[in-house]
Amino acid sequence: MTYRERRLRKAERLRGWADKRDLKNLGWANSWRETPAIVDECKRKDHKTQNVDVGPPNRGIENVVTCEECGYVYRYDCSD
Repeated sequence: MTYRERRLRKAERLRGWADKRDLKNLGWANSWRETPAIVDECKRKDHKTQNVDVGPPNRGIENVVTCEECGYVYRYDCSD
């Protein structure tokens, strides 16, 4: 199995994980013009979010952020 295939499989597992929890998918943060109100409210309440690195090992390029309390999930890409 190639690296790309492994990465796609991992991304699919995470998508299914979010769907099973009925989390609202906010898409990619890189494309937001402004931060969604649900994320701002979550930060204001100091909720503990999960930030999972799903990109290449130990590089932190692609991440998935979730807040179970607020019920959302989004991704961001920190590559150049």
